[in-house]
Amino acid sequence: RARAVVVEDFDRFDFVLAMDNVNLRHLRSLSPSRCKNKVELLLDYGHDFAGGEVPDPYYGTEKDFERALVMIEDGCNGLIDFLMSRSGVRA
Repeated sequence: RARAVVVEDFDRFDFVLAMDNVNLRHLRSLSPSRCKNKVELLLDYGHDFAGGEVPDPYYGTEKDFERALVMIEDGCNGLIDFLMSRSGVRA
């Protein structure tokens, strides 16, 4: 299920992650000054696609959706690694 981000989300969540730079800029423009550090690109946490953007596969092929999924999984796995290292948990 999807919904639009609301200003209250920036206080409610520890991380607000964008898939691309257009959405990153939009989220930062919505966020209160005290929460701007919570807004990042998902792939900033990636290993194989670190620092990149997840392309929107909507008008693409099945292969485009598969590539986007691989990139999203990479960012999520990197985020999990980050959270585990921050909490002192080892995999």
